[in-house]
Amino acid sequence: MKKVIVLMLILLLCFSGCAPKQLVDTSSLTEENKILALANNTTPYNKLITKEYSLHELNDTAGILRSDLDGYQIPLRVVDEKFKVECLRKIDDKNFYVVYKTKEGGLYYLFLNELAYIRNSYYSEGVLKEKEFSKLKVGDSAERIMEIDKVFKNTRGGLGKIPINYMDIKGQYYSVHITDKGIYFISYSGASSLETFENSKIKDIIKSDDMKIFGFNQTYTYEILSIDK
Repeated sequence: MKKVIVLMLILLLCFSGCAPKQLVDTSSLTEENKILALANNTTPYNKLITKEYSLHELNDTAGILRSDLDGYQIPLRVVDEKFKVECLRKIDDKNFYVVYKTKEGGLYYLFLNELAYIRNSYYSEGVLKEKEFSKLKVGDSAERIMEIDKVFKNTRGGLGKIPINYMDIKGQYYSVHITDKGIYFISYSGASSLETFENSKIKDIIKSDDMKIFGFNQTYTYEILSIDK
């Protein structure tokens, strides 16, 4: 009897310890949550991402490039069908983001909620310096923003003269800038259209040290892990 019990224990250990391991059981999850369950916070994005996309390509899919605090959300699976998710990070149980490499040389981030819906996005060509943004003041021209955030200047001509990380919410103009010491959310006045953005002036400057912005009764997170900066 003892020999039988010992043999059973050996077999049990073998099946549990020697058989191939499935890191994540996704059998009972929705399509969106199957993607979220595969989040990897340790492998560098250069080792995960195998393909680059142009900003035009990203922009053509459900307008994901417009991102931002306009209450517009689309499921990640819609984007994944055309732009395969290869690098997914988890901030906490309610906040995730995807990293894409672009042909323009920068990184494009899609920020997700716990349901795998895209809530906001951000394009970066390098970490911005907070000391430059701390010098801004209400009344400064929008051209001043382009001097310290080259993404604005570099992408205007290529995307219908609409800068990245910029939005129009019910006629109010905003821009988002992630720096090495927090995020800046800037509103503008005096612009009659996106094309005349250069003529506008800074109306208000909000800095968030915790990388979060509140709008439309929701908190939008722009936190990016150090491995992806």
